[in-house]
Amino acid sequence: MNGDFSVLSARFEALPKPLGPGWVMRITASTQNIAHLSTRFVARMAEQSVEFLCVSTNGDLFEGYVRQVPKAGDRLFVGYAEADVPTSVVFGQGGGPAVA
Repeated sequence: MNGDFSVLSARFEALPKPLGPGWVMRITASTQNIAHLSTRFVARMAEQSVEFLCVSTNGDLFEGYVRQVPKAGDRLFVGYAEADVPTSVVFGQGGGPAVA
């Protein structure tokens, strides 16, 4: 189930020290139309799950954390129940995203 959502852009923020269970980076994404369904919305960077994922009530933003800094070229995937929809957000050189 893809829905009609889209990820418009993302910001990657390295944390000054690990938070919680070892999170080292926060990902904040601008989106459209994420629905609040009984099946939860999920995300991953390449093969790494985005944890503690929070979606805004109007579906225009999500934020989550990863335990390892993504590698250059790692793509953001999203979806409901399974993060199987590739987005245009790719982690870029120098710690920032390159958005196609």
